[in-house]
Amino acid sequence: MEEQSTSLLQDIINYGIRLIIIVFGGLILFNVFNVQTQDMITFRVIGALMIIFGAYRIYSYHIARNRFSNKRRR
Repeated sequence: MEEQSTSLLQDIINYGIRLIIIVFGGLILFNVFNVQTQDMITFRVIGALMIIFGAYRIYSYHIARNRFSNKRRR
């Protein structure tokens, strides 16, 4: 029971951090902070890359978690 609650806490933390990365990338992409710079394209590309990175990390964590749980069931 304790191991399962630890796993749930780890899942919440992992998914939460990755979702924060995606949200922060969206805020940068749409310039919510109203930053004025000469190179806005680079600024938006960084935001888009953060979104892609966060989505990739969620996907890779989900796949690794499923593999680990499948090995433990055997």
